[in-house]
Amino acid sequence: MNGEAVIVSFKPEFVDFNEFENFEIRLETALHGGEYGGNAFAMDMTEGEMFFYGDSANEIYNSIQSVLTSCNLLSNINVVLRYGPADPDTPEQSISL
Repeated sequence: MNGEAVIVSFKPEFVDFNEFENFEIRLETALHGGEYGGNAFAMDMTEGEMFFYGDSANEIYNSIQSVLTSCNLLSNINVVLRYGPADPDTPEQSISL
């Protein structure tokens, strides 16, 4: 892998964390061209992030986009496609859903 990434930031809209875990399974099933790196949440659960890594940020995003847009468990979704390593000079594209 050349280190491209997709970072999904969101506001959680779920009460039961099991709902979110089921959503993660749907994302992993849809995912092509990469791997799911997990999630992170603020201590007060007001925001969260999910991380995906692989050879092509575009391929990753295209494979999970429909699952993200059909989900009612998240709001204020912002997706960052990072086209290389985590570095200030690496090109990125931001998409609001």
